Amino acid sequence: MKYGDVLKQYPQLKPLFRRLGIPVSGCGIYYLLDMTLDQLAQRYNLATETLLKVLQRG
Repeated sequence: MKYGDVLKQYPQLKPLFRRLGIPVSGCGIYYLLDMTLDQLAQRYNLATETLLKVLQRG
């Protein structure tokens, strides 16, 4: 699942992504929207499990 799809389906998760340091809006996130969650985790030095836990909250 791509980050852009996650933001569309689960807008309530935006504050959780912000806390992790991942941008959720603005002109600088267009390249992030096409990333898979694994790629996003690697970019921000997070464990993939951390992002999956965020998704489970949604």
